[in-house]
Amino acid sequence: MKPILALLLTAVVSQANPKQPFDFNFDGHEDYRVLTFSNSKSSLFDVFIFDPKSGKHVKDAVLSGTIYPTPDPKAEEVRCQFTGGHSGALFVADVYRWTGEKFEYVRNERQDSITIGDQIHYVLAKSVIKEGKPLVVSIETAKPHWAE
Repeated sequence: MKPILALLLTAVVSQANPKQPFDFNFDGHEDYRVLTFSNSKSSLFDVFIFDPKSGKHVKDAVLSGTIYPTPDPKAEEVRCQFTGGHSGALFVADVYRWTGEKFEYVRNERQDSITIGDQIHYVLAKSVIKEGKPLVVSIETAKPHWAE
């Protein structure tokens, strides 16, 4: 896509999609995300965190520009997830946690399928960054969201 066309598309998408409220850092204040770019494969968002000291929303440098950043209140984490095929059963997600001052990368999760005989099975692999390199910490069987 040509840069000028991408800028125009982004401007149109941003105007058509207003603020989407969430509490990304789980502090009880309403934060929000704004769609900045969308195509047939994914959608990118900018995230704005409410700063109680200034009374203003501040664009978060870590979560902005990520794919579908969505807070998980139960785990107190934010998942930025790219969904692939199999009705959403295949995905890759980067997971972040609020440290009290900023968002910090926690892990990567990748759910994939394997075929054994004539049956499809799903596995979820979780990895972290250790000493600057990815390290797989677990691989487990998984059920897609629609099979639970």
